[in-house]
Amino acid sequence: MSGPHEMVHVDAYLTGRIDFLMDNGRVIGPLDHKTTAAIVGDPLEKYDPQDGMTGYIYATKHIIEKNFPELAKQRKLNMMWMNFVGISNQTDPNKRFKRLPLHKTDWQLEEYRLRNLTTFRRIFEMIYFEQPPQWATNLCGNMFRRDCQFKKVHRQSDLNSAFLVMNIDFIKKPIWNPANPNNTQEE
Repeated sequence: MSGPHEMVHVDAYLTGRIDFLMDNGRVIGPLDHKTTAAIVGDPLEKYDPQDGMTGYIYATKHIIEKNFPELAKQRKLNMMWMNFVGISNQTDPNKRFKRLPLHKTDWQLEEYRLRNLTTFRRIFEMIYFEQPPQWATNLCGNMFRRDCQFKKVHRQSDLNSAFLVMNIDFIKKPIWNPANPNNTQEE
């Protein structure tokens, strides 16, 4: 086992796929499609706190600034568009579709980056240094209007019971490889 101050080089990657990259002449940003039963009120309230959407904006901004610096000076890079599609029948077809912009400030994008680095570091410490997980049980109730999917795990009284629940209740799948979208084992 390694010591707590041993230097280890690890590469971590943000993964995901945007549906479409838009450039309207003023802004370059992702477009993401979301289906919902019906569009009621402001559908962004459901998706704004999700880190996935912020990650799309962060990654797009970083890639454009790094690879196309002149274009980055000409366009805003801190937003995306959400295309909401309601699947319920509507007499007025205009009520089935809604496109809304989602803006993030530079501060929000930096907070996203730091939050993800902290999360990655914690996962790395649990795996590499065999440290126990730290449960945030205060978030288990009604997060995003539903219980946390790991509530059964968090309620266990010891680590062995927690792993037993995880092995019984959760499906294990291969790690998703964005370079291999079919997620098949490479020969």
